[in-house]
Amino acid sequence: MCVIIHLPKGVTMNFAMLKNAVHNNWHSYGLVTKIDGKLDIKRVVPESGEVDPLEVAAALDRDVEFERFLHLRHNTAGATTLENCHPFDVYFSEKRQVVFMHNGTFYDYKSKCFGKDGKPEDDPDGLSDSVNFAEENITPMLVRSRGDIEDPFFQRVIRKFWHGSNRGLLISSDQQPWFIDDWKEIDAGGTKIKVSNTDYFSGVVRGPEFDRRKAAEEALEAKKPKTKDMFQSRVQLPVAPLKTFDFTVPGIGRLSESPINICNDWDVYDREHLVSLANLTKDEWKEMHKDEQTCIFMMDYLSSDYGQLYREHIDLQEKFMKAQKHIETMATASKGEALMTKDKRRAM
Repeated sequence: MCVIIHLPKGVTMNFAMLKNAVHNNWHSYGLVTKIDGKLDIKRVVPESGEVDPLEVAAALDRDVEFERFLHLRHNTAGATTLENCHPFDVYFSEKRQVVFMHNGTFYDYKSKCFGKDGKPEDDPDGLSDSVNFAEENITPMLVRSRGDIEDPFFQRVIRKFWHGSNRGLLISSDQQPWFIDDWKEIDAGGTKIKVSNTDYFSGVVRGPEFDRRKAAEEALEAKKPKTKDMFQSRVQLPVAPLKTFDFTVPGIGRLSESPINICNDWDVYDREHLVSLANLTKDEWKEMHKDEQTCIFMMDYLSSDYGQLYREHIDLQEKFMKAQKHIETMATASKGEALMTKDKRRAM
């Protein structure tokens, strides 16, 4: 599924949102700029195979004082060619020009070819369903209406052929655009704009850029020490019992055992024992740092447990505030009842 964006005069679009939309629909793009009753049309199928978000942003900003219509294509039917790149010319005369953009799939209008078994199948190198739909339905009707996209009969007939979750756009050089079916609105940076769908603005969910990011994350994850491996390695180490601090030796506050051995003791991962690590000196932490695997695991464990403690602290604060408000409410109610009782006694 592709995406279509309508930008009124003077309106720019948040680049992060536009960038996401381009990365999700990378095969080609088409831009229509309405300038003084004429349509300036740009169709691009990049040789690299990917549309450049910076190129699209520059094209939109170049004519920001005019109304613009952008189509970003993700190829679902037909070849990735200029012939299948939106918009499509559906009517042209000396007085009027009309082009068509489409978002969705007209399954009944996919180009067909014969497979190896002789049976018809979708033609990946043929015309797209959008082109076929326009040539078979929109252009013949516009010829009859002389390109009048506001003609009620023309719109009624096109709606008869329209079906499914498809959105369309007819752009006329001298009439208001016709947004076909259920269009949406998004905030593009302080201004609401019309879009065919809202699926592709908040993040990258498919395409070459998605694959690159996923590969980078996997490569980074592969470099991280695995928690499972750390547990396995610690089990193989000699386990020393967790002891109390030895205050009889010089250097009060130092642990009587190596901090590395202590951190390899399972008992240290109970909170009542974990707090003992607060007594580690700088020299002992330096000793801990020599065992990178243990050090990293301990840092991860401490930060995670601190996060859990903080959440528990917040929960207790909320409970305390609720309890305090309840006590205040009860006290106010009791005071009110006492005053009412006192007033009744006076009345008697």
